[in-house]
Amino acid sequence: MPTTQTRNKHTLSSPPTDNPATQLLDNIAAERRQPTPSEISLIRGFVDDTQRNLDSLNARVRRSTTTVYGKKPTPGLRAKLDEARRLMPRLRDALVSRPVHKLPAEVLMEIFLDIIESHEPDIKVGWDANTLQACCLAQVCASWRNVALVTRRLWNVVAITLRYRSPARGTLTEVATLLERSANAPLFVSLGCDLPIIDAKKVKSILELVAPHASRLVGLRTSFAGMFSFATLAVPIEISQTIGRIVAEAPNLQRLWWETERGNFENPTFSLQLSGIEKSGAPLKQLYIQSSGMGSSTRYPKSLAFLTDLVLISHIAISSLFGILATAPVLETLSLSEINDDSHVPALTLKSMRVLRFGDTSNRAVSAFLGAVSLPALKTLHIPQVLRVDGVIVDLQQAISNFFARSQCTLQRLFLGEGRAGEQVLSEQDMVSLLKHHACRALVDLSIQLARPTSFCLDTVLQHLVFDAEQNHFPIPQLIYLTLRGIDVALAGRLQDMVRSRLAPPPGQRKLRILRAHFGRRAAHEEIHLLRTIAKEYSGFKLKVDSEE
Repeated sequence: MPTTQTRNKHTLSSPPTDNPATQLLDNIAAERRQPTPSEISLIRGFVDDTQRNLDSLNARVRRSTTTVYGKKPTPGLRAKLDEARRLMPRLRDALVSRPVHKLPAEVLMEIFLDIIESHEPDIKVGWDANTLQACCLAQVCASWRNVALVTRRLWNVVAITLRYRSPARGTLTEVATLLERSANAPLFVSLGCDLPIIDAKKVKSILELVAPHASRLVGLRTSFAGMFSFATLAVPIEISQTIGRIVAEAPNLQRLWWETERGNFENPTFSLQLSGIEKSGAPLKQLYIQSSGMGSSTRYPKSLAFLTDLVLISHIAISSLFGILATAPVLETLSLSEINDDSHVPALTLKSMRVLRFGDTSNRAVSAFLGAVSLPALKTLHIPQVLRVDGVIVDLQQAISNFFARSQCTLQRLFLGEGRAGEQVLSEQDMVSLLKHHACRALVDLSIQLARPTSFCLDTVLQHLVFDAEQNHFPIPQLIYLTLRGIDVALAGRLQDMVRSRLAPPPGQRKLRILRAHFGRRAAHEEIHLLRTIAKEYSGFKLKVDSEE
């Protein structure tokens, strides 16, 4: 006769079943989405049922603890109570109204694009991080992922850098995926090779994937600079031919970069890309060239009618440079480094140029360029690091003054620096002479940065910025941003007097807003302390100060 098993009243008679409310919440969380309207109705019902269950369980616990025998609640009762207490917050959280979850897909698209797309005019900004940010947005939840995948402009930046032992198959898959997701959106391609030697096969494979999409190409950046300082990369001719063919089939190209540490431009490498622009008739607006040399035989497009920004970091002769500038009637920004002087420099007037920046170049080349060009619309001038040529005597201050007089320009921003190795190319008196020129009277932003703090002091420059009581005005009345780096002030209190003068101007004169000061080792700590005290006295004035100590 089979034996019967007795059951304890404290044990469960059947295995526990999953709570339907818990199952629903787990499914929603696993799919990373918000509950549907029908699910919200179910959740509201679960909230009411769970609340009644909590009230009943709490009442049973109270009865069990208040009896005359003082019996404790059973473990099963405690487990049910704990489960209900954990479930209730989850149910209520699922019903919480979050405005972002109610936004239409079109609004979410615009928010995503505003987050990712850069609003900076610099052509370097925003090319490398777009894909990573888009992937992060797509991983928040299922609804965001669906919106992100159909927002084509989130995936229109193909930024690839080939590294040592990087798998080619994974790179090609990534490029193909981005090209597919971006569909017909404007395309930006950034291709770099961070290797001592260019892997022509990998680079060409990527370019062949991009080639069918050349018609929607808006930006193309090729950077073949080695990862080691001693590495030089010779760009194979087949890669240049492929890039030139893509450029020739890109009628919408607006940004073109070519960056390499070595390039013999007497052979048709970069010329292929420039000739491709002429074939496509692309409205090129930004052109960036960094190389060790540009040959005189390099063919440039006959017309750069839409070019607004040009960056040249190359040993190009000024006469060849002027040949390029003459074909760019609407050029607004020009950045030059390592240009070469020559004896045949024609006169040139560029009526639309507003920004001129010099990088590492010789005082002779800067003087030759400024001596032949007129820029009547110039607003920003940067001369940060000028190299002195041994055995060549050049009056750079006089060349700049003559340029001001010839151009009849009105500057708003002036950046003056010192030689890279600490040469005193512009003396303190030279700087004052330039600041006294009528072209600098409307300066809003002045920056003087010295390579070595002990080169010379700026007492005379600071004195020129103080309010002139005899003339009843400031020599530079519109100045609101001032940067002084690597300075030593010989006369105690000179800088503080200038700052107080600029912070309490007479009616009609503008007040100094921001001062950035970097002192040399000879500067006294008392001067820095006084500046910080002054900053506390005047609201709306920001001070950023540090020293070599």
